[in-house]
Amino acid sequence: MRNRNVIEAEISKLQAELADVKEYECARDSAVHILKNLGWTRSRGQWVKPKATSGSVGCQTFDSNKMTHIKPGDFCTSMSNADIWYVRKVEGIYVWCSRVNRIEAMGTVADIQYHKMTAKNLRVIDPNNFMGYRRSTF
Repeated sequence: MRNRNVIEAEISKLQAELADVKEYECARDSAVHILKNLGWTRSRGQWVKPKATSGSVGCQTFDSNKMTHIKPGDFCTSMSNADIWYVRKVEGIYVWCSRVNRIEAMGTVADIQYHKMTAKNLRVIDPNNFMGYRRSTF
């Protein structure tokens, strides 16, 4: 027959093991949640990487003649300011852009003036993520 001290030692050992299992399960559940948010799916017990569509912003072809992936009609953000730019023309490493004033479901309003910028300072964005954007007048 076991005495009280032996039983309490076993209980504390099992509680420590239970805490380790809970921590492992929490980390696993968090990882699964992150993968699902990134578009991964499960098929036959294996994780399946999401396929990039040709129209997505993340999958763009690099133009070796212009030395940039930016094309006319793209929306970009600049690393030097917080404005959103509409690409009008691409000439080598230089990009001619118009500042976007408003992005709405019915269309986009951009300035008529062109600004010459270098392509390395621009990052292509998806305008659907900025729906309802209005440039501040300050």
